[in-house]
Amino acid sequence: MNKKGGVSKPGQNGSCYYLEVQHEIKGSCSLKNWWNGSPNPTENFMIDFSSEFGSRVGQELKSRKIIWLTTIGPDETPQPRPVWFLWAGTSILIYSQANAHKLRHLENNPKVALNLNTDESGEEVAVFLGEARLEPSVVPADKNPEYIEKYKDGIASLEMTPAEFAADYSIALRVMPAKLRGF
Repeated sequence: MNKKGGVSKPGQNGSCYYLEVQHEIKGSCSLKNWWNGSPNPTENFMIDFSSEFGSRVGQELKSRKIIWLTTIGPDETPQPRPVWFLWAGTSILIYSQANAHKLRHLENNPKVALNLNTDESGEEVAVFLGEARLEPSVVPADKNPEYIEKYKDGIASLEMTPAEFAADYSIALRVMPAKLRGF
């Protein structure tokens, strides 16, 4: 296995082979040709979470409650915002309000960046680059047990029930990572 971060396709020679490895700072993972029009564009692809960097990022994707989603505004200015998310194994699921600016941004440019917060000294950087798309077939937030378990306290702090939250945050977005870099 690649110990510095990489992308693998299961099944080659009984394990994995690496399509592309880029090293930016201390680690990077990249998926080539991830968007091919198939319903699951990363089918057969995965980020290598066996490296030290990949293992840390994998744990953070499971435990962190906030990720920063950056879209591109109409004036081509990056527009970062903190969002709740759910790591779905090969993609990141985000529920949005129907009138959110990010949806209009994504209509014009689906490219996004997702950043996990660093530690206090600016270490432990993880940045995903990819594209986002609407996912109308995804179950509403209140019917997604993993999402509700992760955010039940946050939903309660908004003084909403899960059903009210799902009605307000009714648009599902899926971000398909094409690249992961960081240290």
